[in-house]
Amino acid sequence: MGTSDKREVTASDYFRMERSVIENHMNMRRLHEISGDYVAETILYYICYEHQYNIFGFGRLDPEEFARKFGFARSYLRERHGSPYCEALNRGGGTGRTDRKRRRPEDLDESSMTSRIENALFILAHLPLGISVTVESERRRTTSYTPIRVIKKIIINQDKGTGKVTYTYQMDEDFVRNTSNLYLKTNTASLISLRKTGGVQLYHFLLRLKASLFEQGLTGSPAGDRAPKFDFLCEKGGINPNQEPKYRKRDLNAILRTINERTELDFEVEWTRDGGGNKYVPVFHFTPSPYDIVGESLYAAHMRKDERMDVLCVEVKHQLVRKCPYRDLESVDKGESMFFEWLGTDTPEMLKIIEAALTDSYVSVRKRIPADLTERAERLMWLASRQDRKDFDKWIMSIISSDKFGF
Repeated sequence: MGTSDKREVTASDYFRMERSVIENHMNMRRLHEISGDYVAETILYYICYEHQYNIFGFGRLDPEEFARKFGFARSYLRERHGSPYCEALNRGGGTGRTDRKRRRPEDLDESSMTSRIENALFILAHLPLGISVTVESERRRTTSYTPIRVIKKIIINQDKGTGKVTYTYQMDEDFVRNTSNLYLKTNTASLISLRKTGGVQLYHFLLRLKASLFEQGLTGSPAGDRAPKFDFLCEKGGINPNQEPKYRKRDLNAILRTINERTELDFEVEWTRDGGGNKYVPVFHFTPSPYDIVGESLYAAHMRKDERMDVLCVEVKHQLVRKCPYRDLESVDKGESMFFEWLGTDTPEMLKIIEAALTDSYVSVRKRIPADLTERAERLMWLASRQDRKDFDKWIMSIISSDKFGF
């Protein structure tokens, strides 16, 4: 098992990841190759982290907060990138697109996006990442591939008095949709500790493997043909494919030990053979954690009540925003104003919309619908039409956690 001096983790260390992007090894390798550092992929993690707390598709990136959360020096983020992606695009060497004709005053000035942090934002706004979804039936296996951008728009904010710069970004709607529905629950401290070890992608795979096993009531991965493939694990670990298998196994074991020692994962690896002559067939045995999840719904029977309520609260908010006809908005302030004006409409039609949002949320998170759903929807509509919008989270929580509307 893992070492006894593992760092104790708490619920605040965890956040949702956009699973279908993060798990695509080519996406993350491409981000790293183009950026030449770890800033772009870490901002992608940050966007997923902040998306738990913003529901309108806009986010705020404070370089100081980002540096503190993910272990960067602020001076490193401010320094000029050696080969900014905006300059590569202007030379015709990039793969993104630039729309100069329709640029508005508040949009980014492409030629100025040269610091490490702005270069990373520029990459995420221009470089499409791939989402692949595979569906299997008895007769066929179908894989669909969709390229999406992470960021739709960037706004640079500079305080004229202090000179402090922050960034507002609008997330691409397809990315928002997938972030809300395809989860991988990961840990900020683990990402920081693995950043320069080459183990992040393998760590993500092990998180997904563990969740999949626990969903089936298992703690160990299958052996034989269904075991994780040795070559696949080596690729995830960034191990040189030209080495002899015994040396690749040595290097893979070293990365697995690092993950076991530096992250919240606690597992053993047993090396076996299969009937097809493969000498290196790994079988993983995982130890449960209080923060484990089951499946894509982020719901597990053994999660603490406050965590379950938080997950459901977030999902209800996103479902309501998705059903708002004004969700594709130009600014945070305008978006909030129009959304709450719409939500505060006390009509039979709005009651049906709220009922649908609650239904979708409960099905997504709890896999069942409460018997008093209509009563909950009526209460939420009443709160929306009469209460201060600043208490939006409290409205939702009162519906799912009070004695009358218990979770």
